[in-house]
Amino acid sequence: ISEEKFMQSLKPVLSNLKFRASLGSIGNQDMGGQYYIPTMDNYAANWIVNNVLAPTFTNPLAVANSLKWESIKSLDFGIDAGFFNDQLSASFDWFQRNNDGMVDIATVPATFGAAAPHTNQGNMRERGFELTVSGHKNITKDLLLYATLDLSNSNGVITKWKNDSKS
Repeated sequence: ISEEKFMQSLKPVLSNLKFRASLGSIGNQDMGGQYYIPTMDNYAANWIVNNVLAPTFTNPLAVANSLKWESIKSLDFGIDAGFFNDQLSASFDWFQRNNDGMVDIATVPATFGAAAPHTNQGNMRERGFELTVSGHKNITKDLLLYATLDLSNSNGVITKWKNDSKS
């Protein structure tokens, strides 16, 4: 916006001004396992056959039909400003991330007979901001003074969680 004609009179003081916004959605594939495949692990059992521990397999992993990827939706608004020929600059961002369908182990009765399946258990919202202020000044031909201040804060809140056990 600083390159627009109506901003030219401010150029000696406000050398750069930009507004930014972004919106996006992505699936979280980093869920830590293959919870959608009914795998069986092999192990050496606690009994001996032909003088060796007998090889055997676990029960198949229980798989929830409703399991899907976690979805992360992001919203960001930002502003960048430069002053005095960009010797002083600032950048500010406000963001919100919504993680829908967080994966965790389901609650099942003790008599279920296998490991509990992973299901989409809840949602989380994170909001925050990031602020960066930087400055540089040539003191002499061989000496440059440079400083940066970074400040950020975010707060995450579980907005929904499935709790079948009510504990």
